[in-house]
Amino acid sequence: MQIMVYDGTFEGFLTCVYKVINENQHVEKITSDKQIQTTFDTQLIFIRRATYEFCKIMAALENSHDLLNIRYAHSSCNENKGIIILNYIKLIIEYGKNAKFLLNNKIVIAFMDICKKAQLECHRLKGFLRFSDTANDIYYAKIEPDNDIVQFLMPHFISRYRYQKFVIHDIKRNIVGVYDTKKSLVFQNGTKLFINLTEHEENIQKLFKTYYNTINIAVRKNTKQKLSFMPKRYHKHLVEI
Repeated sequence: MQIMVYDGTFEGFLTCVYKVINENQHVEKITSDKQIQTTFDTQLIFIRRATYEFCKIMAALENSHDLLNIRYAHSSCNENKGIIILNYIKLIIEYGKNAKFLLNNKIVIAFMDICKKAQLECHRLKGFLRFSDTANDIYYAKIEPDNDIVQFLMPHFISRYRYQKFVIHDIKRNIVGVYDTKKSLVFQNGTKLFINLTEHEENIQKLFKTYYNTINIAVRKNTKQKLSFMPKRYHKHLVEI
């Protein structure tokens, strides 16, 4: 059994795809997990990202108008996403931009499933993400999403806070998105972030909680409906809860 291991980047993943397709290799898994458990018959193939291979696959994907969906799928937490995306890209190479319309195809169904889950979580966090004002006049927000979606959240909040410096921190993966009012950067952070909130921010948070609890009508409490709109896994970083 062959398993391809790459560096976790989108460029590295597409390099793996090129290797599989161009060299007609058969792999059971494509992963960035270097701690993956193996059996006695497992062969690990470590792949370095390569510009030429990446550009060749990118050219094919750009013509299909499906590149954004593939990026969303690559951000998925599904452990089998590598093979799912690989099989979908093979369909694109065979059918072109019509691949996504093969709605009864199991490969398309599996791909759209992981893609839509990442898109839905991104949509939710655009509403659930809460910024706090820090002592350095930088807005800071921490999240723990199921999927690796900081890269997709950044453009939305840049358009909303064009003249405000801010940081979005995925504390589960320690991935940080930084915007300084001129340019943005998403990277893996190697050190712990120390955040100091302003006194004004702390007072605002207390006021927000008081307001939230005051307007609540206890006799009309509907926990089931509340959780359908605001899943419990997001409550941890919501100021008002």
